[in-house]
Amino acid sequence: MTRRMRLLPGATGGNVTARDGHDAEADAAMTLEEFERWLVREICRYHHTPHEGLGRVAPAQMWSTGVESHGPLAPPGVDIEQLTRRFLPWVERTVQSGGVKIDHIRYWHESLAPRLGLKVMIHYDDRTIQEVYPVIDGVLVAAAAVGNYPNVTRPEWDVAVAARRHSGVVYQHAGGQAEIARLVHANRQEVLNAKSRTRGLRDARKRLEREGVSHAAQPANQEVSNVPSWVSVADLHDEGWLKWRD
Repeated sequence: MTRRMRLLPGATGGNVTARDGHDAEADAAMTLEEFERWLVREICRYHHTPHEGLGRVAPAQMWSTGVESHGPLAPPGVDIEQLTRRFLPWVERTVQSGGVKIDHIRYWHESLAPRLGLKVMIHYDDRTIQEVYPVIDGVLVAAAAVGNYPNVTRPEWDVAVAARRHSGVVYQHAGGQAEIARLVHANRQEVLNAKSRTRGLRDARKRLEREGVSHAAQPANQEVSNVPSWVSVADLHDEGWLKWRD
């Protein structure tokens, strides 16, 4: 298989002298996803190819024969699901109030609630983004993704996320950045104009205060009512004088 990998475009090989001056990047042609598919097919091809060390018997044939003669490979009582999960790659994450995050996807299981702020080991399966497997008291529980996510593999999800980010960059270059700059400039002008107007009003008020003029709002003109007037002497009667008249 190693010899066949050296035939791939962009392969460098193990001989430093032989690859001196070779531009592997310019010669490369396969994406990571394409290489993964190629590698899986190569493993399957090897599994079905006669092997000299097995007496010209294919590894797949030898495996089937061994299963028939030895019965189940897993001992009785072993939880196959738990055993499979333990062979998955893992990361360590701190439990937050909403669960744990892997590749910006939040996962939750009720057993995480008492472990807020603690770090836990989490196994994940690249064949799905729907769930991950935190180790809780020695058991790998299935923590489901919080939200609506497609039933895709992790590499497929990474490609979709990369495409979304690329579309965001294209949008910014197509006018988004120019619009942001225009709005920022308009807001700065708004602040400068407001500061200038407020400074003028304050200066005008201080001038009035220095001139002894109140800057309080003057009351509107109102009719004067119930103002008493003096009664003329001719109108006075015997019962008194300096009498008010409404």
